[in-house]
Amino acid sequence: MKGLCIHVDLFIQQIVSKNTLAKVKEHRRLTDEKVLKRIELQNSLHRDDLFAHLLRNDDISEDEMKSQAMTLTGAGSETTETSLTAITYFLLRNPKAFKPLALEVRSSFDSVDNITRDDTNALPYLRAVLEEGLRIFPPASFGLPRISPGTMVDGLFIPLGVVVSVPPSVTHRDPQYREEPESFKPERWLLNEVGASKGAFQPFSLGPCACIGVNLACLEMRIILVKLVWMYDWELVNQDLNFLNEVRLYFIWEKPSVFVRFHPIIDT
Repeated sequence: MKGLCIHVDLFIQQIVSKNTLAKVKEHRRLTDEKVLKRIELQNSLHRDDLFAHLLRNDDISEDEMKSQAMTLTGAGSETTETSLTAITYFLLRNPKAFKPLALEVRSSFDSVDNITRDDTNALPYLRAVLEEGLRIFPPASFGLPRISPGTMVDGLFIPLGVVVSVPPSVTHRDPQYREEPESFKPERWLLNEVGASKGAFQPFSLGPCACIGVNLACLEMRIILVKLVWMYDWELVNQDLNFLNEVRLYFIWEKPSVFVRFHPIIDT
């Protein structure tokens, strides 16, 4: 198995561009540097962050901490940026969705400084916008791996031992769970349409292996969206953009640029 992993690693290096590999190496270098600095600090920061739990576990080696840090920084940054980019595009393409969001946000706060975690969590239409954006364009492009027992799936035989997964977008856009599944309709989350199909919505996966950062990611997206909506009117600059047609998948999403002109609406 070790020999196989070495061969796979060499194969990947051949097909991935040198520029991409250089970026990966630089990301690892910066991550390792920050991990070593965090280890030196140990518990002197007096805060119970994610890394504090790793430091308390004597069974976790320094290399394992570095590996976990790579996962945490990757999963906790690119995915949130991807979601916000897609949601911004969908709102700009659907003014009927942006208007009630702006009304809800601007009527709920009298100052940008009063925008808090708990208050943003109490905005139902904002939550609906986030869920609808995550439904149409989930940031994770793959599902959790499962080993086939050797069975037929939709007329196709999957041999024993083959590793398979189902991308969340497959169920998210299945018409048996949603009416007009390709349409951006936040209001569906305020009605009874979702109901029993709630289990078919899994942008952060489900169960014990679900994303541990789901609450942090949703908090970041709520705060960022609310502040941008409260402070500005939005205008899509590249009107000819078709986001879903131009996006590409290379393990993570390669997204087209969404250029937005922000018009200040109030003296903050």
